[in-house]
Amino acid sequence: MTSNNIRYVILMVIETAAAMFLFYTIFPIFRQVITQLGEPQDISPYQQAAVACGAPVLQACYWVRFRWVAIPAPFRNALVRHLFPFASRVSFFFGGALFSVFFSATYRNSINSLLSFREQSSCWRSCWFCSVCFAIRSK
Repeated sequence: MTSNNIRYVILMVIETAAAMFLFYTIFPIFRQVITQLGEPQDISPYQQAAVACGAPVLQACYWVRFRWVAIPAPFRNALVRHLFPFASRVSFFFGGALFSVFFSATYRNSINSLLSFREQSSCWRSCWFCSVCFAIRSK
């Protein structure tokens, strides 16, 4: 391995460790928010400090790797070359699903209390229409 490849692997391992650390720190907070809707959430100073320190480490490693470390040659195996991009795209589904659960659980009650049924219906229809129009691409 060249020194460039070693730097790439080291930075990627640190990024992965920071992402796993953040996941294991933040996931219990999300679970608490979902199971205790409408209640004030207490986040310990340790959790706040962990997120405040873990996120900059993750970002610093990413930008150092992006700016100063060249990407090693891609895999020669066709199956592996297809599996990695597929896995990276699938990870967005899980993040989107977690966000949608959090968003719908948190804001469902406040939206329902603010709008009457007729206003809700027209509001959701308008949002649906805008999202469909946004999704249509002209070629």
